[in-house]
Amino acid sequence: MRLRHLIVCSIALALMPLAGPAFADDPTPTPTPSPSASQDKVEDGLGTDGGTERAIVELTDPAQNAPVASQAAAESVDVLLQPQNQSFMVVEGTAEELAKLAEDPRVTSIHRDRTYTPVDVAPNLKLIGADQAHAKGLTGAGQAVAVLDTGIDRDHPWFGDRIVAEACFSAVESGVESLCPNGQTEMTGAGAADAMTAKCLADSVNLCDHGTHVAGIAAGTGGVAPGAKIVAVQVFSRVNDEDICGEPACLLAFESSLRLAMDYVAGLSEPVAAVNLSLGGSLSETECDGGEEGAIFKPKIDALLAKGVATVVAAGNEFFEGASYPACISSAVAVGANDGVDAIADFSNRGALVDLFAPGVEIESAVPDNQTTAYSGTSMATPHVAGALALMKAVSPQTPMADLINTLKTTGRPYVYEANGTQVTTPRLDLAAALAGAAPQPPITQTPIAPEPYPTGSCLLYTSRSPRDPKTARMPSSACKKKRGREHEVGFE
Repeated sequence: MRLRHLIVCSIALALMPLAGPAFADDPTPTPTPSPSASQDKVEDGLGTDGGTERAIVELTDPAQNAPVASQAAAESVDVLLQPQNQSFMVVEGTAEELAKLAEDPRVTSIHRDRTYTPVDVAPNLKLIGADQAHAKGLTGAGQAVAVLDTGIDRDHPWFGDRIVAEACFSAVESGVESLCPNGQTEMTGAGAADAMTAKCLADSVNLCDHGTHVAGIAAGTGGVAPGAKIVAVQVFSRVNDEDICGEPACLLAFESSLRLAMDYVAGLSEPVAAVNLSLGGSLSETECDGGEEGAIFKPKIDALLAKGVATVVAAGNEFFEGASYPACISSAVAVGANDGVDAIADFSNRGALVDLFAPGVEIESAVPDNQTTAYSGTSMATPHVAGALALMKAVSPQTPMADLINTLKTTGRPYVYEANGTQVTTPRLDLAAALAGAAPQPPITQTPIAPEPYPTGSCLLYTSRSPRDPKTARMPSSACKKKRGREHEVGFE
């Protein structure tokens, strides 16, 4: 979000040279400035519409405020503001009056009293009613969001001093490097999730920007829960294999890293409202609780839920009628993406496995090196829900997390559409309605979109560019078997 100046069109100004008298409170007569000198002091176009204009008169020093104001008033210039101990005053006058005032040597310049519009509320926050929550002073203070991702830019102004815990779990093998700053497979403490390390860079591109962007949406100053604390956990590893990545390097998260990270969050004393997993692996049309991966992760998700922590997971970007792993686990909160006109994003997964939709198209958020940019994907939708749960838990800390999740579902705006041959209704996040306990807005029937078929015999990996362009890089099934023989790995959604 950027401050937008109110633009005022410039009009050519012809100023008539006017002589200025000596001042009664100045015993030394002052020379009359040349016409060009006085003209240079006045902003172009000021007062040339024939009427009067509000202007700021800049003075040589604060002591000149009173005498210049007296002189201006004596010459029929209206003095609107005369701040004490300030080297400026505000007047209203015609072009001729302001030109004559500019001849005073105690005046350094005269320009419009410029106006500014309020900082725009990000459209994604307005769509889900987060702006209404903020206006009521609800920011998620007292709660935290754990972002299991590619680390965080610790010094980014969007986060202030709200990063309260950091850790890194980064698997290594041949061609795969740790992203932990200490070069080891594990690290905890301040700096452990730093997204500005040398290993995060490839061809001057920061491969680790994804986590900062996600954290900014959930709990940055421009995000959903700007008062919530942040637990940043680096769970990715650097892969230096162009055959796998489709480019010289990319990032993947191994199952072992995710398991250790979830256990780390479960052991924190910090009140965490949600774990955000903007990542995913293989796809499923049905709940995957009973599979090998589900049997490993569902107990961890359930244990976090019992502690009052939701696990919020990206549903995936494959146009698929289902969800990617681990969003397909029944006790996870699977999040799809909608766009700015309240429609399902054309890349988003959808169907009965998706619990909520949230904004995920062109979402402006933080990225490393104190910058912001807009990315798209279910990765961007997921932290909207994680931040919303932090707000809700801050308002009602004694309410079981399962009930808070259910409130989001029952108050969200219904999207009605076809998936897997049946009519499906999935709520779009409406934080304002959830906090008020209001009935959902009227349903929106979605225009049918034919999903792209997911090719059998291949597996899906996301490159480091996926936040910018939610397209995928695929690799042969033989490579999948090789890479998935010991550990599963997943990429950005």
